[in-house]
Amino acid sequence: MSKTTSAELEPTDFYDWDYYAWIHKQRRAFQDHRLEEIDWVKVAEEIEDLGKSQKHSVESQMARIAVHFLKLAYR
Repeated sequence: MSKTTSAELEPTDFYDWDYYAWIHKQRRAFQDHRLEEIDWVKVAEEIEDLGKSQKHSVESQMARIAVHFLKLAYR
C-alpha cells in the first residue's frame, strides 16, 4: 500500500485531502497570476458558500437585534 503525497494529487483531490493547504495553494496561484493552476470549480463553490454563510450571519444578528428591541419596548 503506497502513500499519496500532495505533489501527486489533482487540485480537486488536494481540496479533499488537505483543505488548509489547498486554500494556500489557491491564494499563491492567484497572487502569482498562475491561472491555469486554480481549481475554478471549487473556488466558485467556496465563494458561493461564503456568501451564504455571511447572509445567514447577518439575518441571525438582525433577528437578535429585533428581539432586543421588542424586549425594550415591552418592559
